[in-house]
Amino acid sequence: RRELPGVDSDEDREDYPEEEPTIVVLKEGDLTAEEANEFKKKKEE
Repeated sequence: RRELPGVDSDEDREDYPEEEPTIVVLKEGDLTAEEANEFKKKKEE
């Protein structure tokens, strides 16, 4: 029987830049994801 490698807890683990959330700044007139999906659906009709 093999032993599974230990699992690091979140406190012991370093954060890497690629794991950080992506920040998106919307400007006036920009569409949200929901608005873009609605527009796409209407365009396909």
